[in-house]
Amino acid sequence: MPQLDSLRTFAVFSVLIGHWFAEFEKFSNFPFGMFGVTLFFVLSGFLITQILISGRIDTEEIFKKKIHSIKQFYIRRTLRIFPIYYITIFICLLFNVQDIRDKFFWFLFYASNIYFYNINDWAGSLSHLWTLAVEEQFYLLWPFIILLFRRSIC
Repeated sequence: MPQLDSLRTFAVFSVLIGHWFAEFEKFSNFPFGMFGVTLFFVLSGFLITQILISGRIDTEEIFKKKIHSIKQFYIRRTLRIFPIYYITIFICLLFNVQDIRDKFFWFLFYASNIYFYNINDWAGSLSHLWTLAVEEQFYLLWPFIILLFRRSIC
C-alpha cells in the first residue's frame, strides 16, 4: 500500500535518530527507536493481516484451499526474509562477529529476542536481529488464527 510508505519512512528515520543521536540531550527525551520499531510492527501486522484476510475471503469455507493459502503465505514470507537473514548470520559466523558462535542457535531459530530478554542486554552489532525474530514468531501463529478460526472470532 503506497499510502503507508510515509509511515514506514517515519518509522525508519525514528530508529535511525534513536541510534545516531541518542547521546544528544535534545533527542534523549523521546524514545525515537522504540517508537519507530513499534510503528513498523503495527504497519507490518496490519499489512500481513490484510493479506491473510484477503486469502481467507478467497478460500471461504473450503479447508483444503485454506491450507493452500497458508502454504502460499509461508512460501512468500520464507523467500522474502530467510535468504538474506541466513546469509547474514552465516557470514557473521564465518568471520566470528561479536562471538556469534556462543549465540548462534538463538539466531538460527529466530529466538534472539528471547535470548536478549533472558540476559537483559543486547549483543552488539547483531542485536537488531531481534525484530526479525519477533516477526517470524508472529508469522508462526497469526496466519492460523486468521485463516482457520470462524469469522465471528476474527
